[in-house]
Parts: sequence; structure tokens; C-alpha cells
Amino acid sequence: MELSRGKKILFYGIAICLVWITVECLSWGACRLRYEPLSVLENERADIIAAHEQESQGRPAHTNQKNWNVIHPYLGFVTEGLDRNRKCPDQGFCDQRARTYEDRPFIQSTEDNLIVAVIGGSFAAGVSYGSGPGFLKAQLKQIPIFKDKDIFIYHLAPGGYKQPQQLLKINYFLSLGAEFDLIINIDGFNEIALPGVENLSKGVHPIFPRSWYYYVDSALNPELLALYGKKENYKLAQLHWAKFFSKPFLRFLPSANFLWKFQNNRLASKVKLADVALVEYQENKERKLQYATTGPDYYFRSWNAFYQDLAEIWARGSFLLYNICQGQGIEYFHFLQPNQYVEGSKPMSEKERKTALLSDSKAGNAARRGYPFLVKKGKWLKQKGIPFYDLTMIFSDNSDQLYIDNCCHLNMHGYRLVAKQIAQRIKEHENRL
Repeated sequence: MELSRGKKILFYGIAICLVWITVECLSWGACRLRYEPLSVLENERADIIAAHEQESQGRPAHTNQKNWNVIHPYLGFVTEGLDRNRKCPDQGFCDQRARTYEDRPFIQSTEDNLIVAVIGGSFAAGVSYGSGPGFLKAQLKQIPIFKDKDIFIYHLAPGGYKQPQQLLKINYFLSLGAEFDLIINIDGFNEIALPGVENLSKGVHPIFPRSWYYYVDSALNPELLALYGKKENYKLAQLHWAKFFSKPFLRFLPSANFLWKFQNNRLASKVKLADVALVEYQENKERKLQYATTGPDYYFRSWNAFYQDLAEIWARGSFLLYNICQGQGIEYFHFLQPNQYVEGSKPMSEKERKTALLSDSKAGNAARRGYPFLVKKGKWLKQKGIPFYDLTMIFSDNSDQLYIDNCCHLNMHGYRLVAKQIAQRIKEHENRL
């Protein structure tokens, strides 16, 4: 007996529903066995979408850092990603002229205030505000001539800066109308340790800013841009699939989740292969780099000649800063930062040694070999009448654990000892301030 049309529709409808239910059940089981529960897959899609939104706002998705570096036309690189309304400690300000797009007015110098700029690299930043909110300001307040003044501190020491970046930064800020009464320069390690380890090893002029190879090569090399483009296309495809399968109906279907996960895995594999291609291209020593990446050719006769050259550039930058400050009525003080790789600079417990010293550290070995050249040029600065102080032996009789990594950085107690020493040295010049 032939079924009526209505019964046929009902029969086929039930059959389709049973097949659909079967597919969904099988997909649900497959997701649980091979992949993850649906809620986890939904979160994974959300992460892909969020990562793309971060990138579209200029923030690299591959990093969890709050801040990242971008090229600056005068300073080499600056830190991006800061809240433009955020103040640094000590009632001072971060170098927002360099870090954000906002053009705020500078604090004007008066008889009642003291405007201080702290320059250098990350060690200087540690002394400036890693010593604790208000600590450096409190130390300066103990100098009688400053005790009744309102002290404002500009923290102008991004991680990785090395001369002549300090020299250029002060000139840049002065040209924009900044007014400083006191400049404290704390540096040395970056200048002697980073050029050979980072730049020279990539064929980049050692005096160029650190990581210049990565900033410029990835922005101006058409072959490299093509590889980045290929990777980005795969990531955009991932984004498209993630958004499509995040729609209200599809995101709850096991079959849709199974299909999405299968395709996303394929695309993720392609992203990884694109990453491998990028690394292979970047590490290919046979390819010719652009002049914008490398700068002029640099030759040196020996490693001693190399470190001598670096020390001379470091000292020359300080000498020029001093002369500029003299012309602007600014007091200038220069301090050579301590470092754990300087022989005899600090007694260490076994625990601190494990933290602070790395036997095969390239930067550490460079500091060990290069610091004597800095010390020697520091004496030359002294002879030129510059208030220069060598702090390399500041911890020579201190067995407390102070270093927190195998580079150069200190804990709060260590930075406070340095800040106290700096204030004491400045106090010695009170009669001329």
C-alpha cells in the first residue's frame, strides 16, 4: 500500500532527524575522545577572536606583555601599549612624549620645584622607580638644598637603551620644550654587553639600537613581508572560521564543533609551518641584508679594540650630555652601574650565584671583558670635570642577595642602596647646585 504524501513527509522527516541525532551523537563522542568538550572549543574560538582584536589595535598577539617596542624616528625604539593617562611613581611622568600619541605639556621649572630626569636602560629604571614608590624622591629630599622643593621625576629609561640614545633622548625632549634641573645618567652594561651579542651577531652596526635587525628587517624586506603575509592569511582564515562557528545555533552543535576543530587544526599547522619558514629565512646567513637593517660596515682589529671603541662612544655620549646640560643650566651626574660579572664586585652565596651568574652568558662574558674599558674611560670623564662616579664596587662588601637575574637587575633592596649612593654623591656637590 502506497503511503500518502503527508506520511512520506513525516517518515522522511523522522529519518532525517534520526540521522541528524546520530551524527550529532557521534560528533559529540568524537569531540570528547579526540578533541575537547564543547565548552572548551567555544573558549578556544573566543581566544582566536580576542587575539585578532588585540592585533588590530596594534598589540602583538604573540605576547602577553602589557608593553611592546615600536620604531621611533629619532630614538630608535620606544615602548608602546601604555595607558596614556598613567602616571609613573614619584609624582613624575613616564616619557609619554615618546610612548604615546598624546602631546602633553611639560612641567615648567620654577624656584619652588626640582625637575629631574633619570636616563639609561632598565637598570636606571630600576633605580628610578624599582626602588619603590617615592624612594628616590625621598633620597633627593634629604639633600638640604632640595628639601623644600617639589620634586618631579621624569623616568626616561626604557629597557635596552644605550648610548647615544640617552644623548639623543635628552636633545629630543629639550627641543620639544622640556625643562630639567637635574639629569641622572645610570648606564654602562647595555653599552658594553649588548652591541656584540645582539647587533654584531646579526651583521648590524653595533651602535644601532638593540634589536634593530628585527624592527627594520620585518618592516622593509619584501621577501620577509611576503612570508608574514602568508602566515597572516592563514590566521585570518582561522578568524573567519572561529567567527562563523561561534554563531548562536552552530556553536552548540557537536557536528559543527567537530568540523570547526578539524579545519582549525589544519590552519594552525599551516601557521606553524609559516613560522618555521620565517625562522629559516631570518636565520639564513647567506641572504643579503638591506642597508636600512645593517647600517654601514663595521670593522675591528680585535675584541679589545671593539670594547675600547664601545667605551669611547659611551664616554663621548656622556661628555656631550654634560656640555649640553652646562649650556642649559642643568646639573648632570653620571654613574657607572654595578654588574655581577665584574670580578670581585660582590661576594655571593650559592643561592645568589645560581640566580645571578650564568657561565655561558654571552652578555655576561662581554661585561666581564668590557667593563675595565668603561672604568678607564670613566676616569677620563672625571679628568674632564664631569661628575662621574664608578659604582662597580658598591656591593664589594655586601653578601646580601641583591641580583634577581643573570643579566644585571637588582631587587628593591639593591636598587635602594644604589639610589642612596647616588643621592649621597649629588649631595657632595651641594655647594654648586
